[in-house]
Amino acid sequence: MRNLLWILVVAMWLGFPAAANYRWPTLAETLAENHVPATGLAPAVLNQQITSFSTLNDASQFVVAYYVYQDSNALALPLWVRFFDKKSKTWTSRQFDKVETNVLADLNAGCLGSVTALKSIAGFLILDTHLSPSASCTIVLTPKLEVKRTLYGWVVANSPAGLALIEHSEIHFAPTHPLELSVYDLIKNAVVQIYPPKNTWIRDEYKRILGLNLSMDWCRDNNSHCDPELFDANLTGEPVINDETKSLAFEALFQPRGYGPKAEHSAGERRVVYVYRHQGEDWEFREILREDFAMTLQQAVSAENLTQLFRAQRGKSGYSRE
Repeated sequence: MRNLLWILVVAMWLGFPAAANYRWPTLAETLAENHVPATGLAPAVLNQQITSFSTLNDASQFVVAYYVYQDSNALALPLWVRFFDKKSKTWTSRQFDKVETNVLADLNAGCLGSVTALKSIAGFLILDTHLSPSASCTIVLTPKLEVKRTLYGWVVANSPAGLALIEHSEIHFAPTHPLELSVYDLIKNAVVQIYPPKNTWIRDEYKRILGLNLSMDWCRDNNSHCDPELFDANLTGEPVINDETKSLAFEALFQPRGYGPKAEHSAGERRVVYVYRHQGEDWEFREILREDFAMTLQQAVSAENLTQLFRAQRGKSGYSRE
């Protein structure tokens, strides 16, 4: 559905007739496509065209989150979420006219955008709504379709036990896009930011190189903050979470865009692996250059490799050369 939405948006922007003539499906057609009975829903509801929606269909449940199509230029509130329990063969429905998430300490933003993903984690429903090309909202719903929490970002990995790795939303038109990640424990309803870490030799060295090769004239002419702390970083591949070892791992790509030709040439790109484990109340981590990392992320979070990795590289603050 995420790809279909983007194709339609681009096609409409380019003026393709096919996009203008696209007919969104009715709720009844969507249910039929997913082999879900419509019993218990009114004909008027079933005949409505639905738009900007996602579905979840597994052995125990079917869920659809959508807006009723009214105008091709805007989403018409409310957001509808309908849940079908396959065991009891009953429907639960709820509408949402307003859902907000915290962006800054004293600033909230609306969450109701196109539903780009819908999944179930540890008995909770997770809706990913599109806010901008670099921003999403994660809406967490209880089995009764009540809002449990909202997060300004999107899920990039999750585990059966209820841990989710959240990538924070960003300002799309900023000169750089620094990576920020948090771990969300759905059972405890607790969020801990784990990235970027502090006092690590790889990140700190990268920032040092950027800082030494800045041209303030270039920064001023190109309206760039040129703050080495805020350099571009992106996830590469899929992060992994291991419930048994209470650990996770991901790979980040450092990029020097937005700092000028000299800094970009001097710093270059750098791939870095991060491995975290939960110890007591803390998330300990190790930071390792990709070229020095002789295993997959999945292998890194196994019990044996995790023990060796943290024993060999001492210190809570990250990778150590000692």
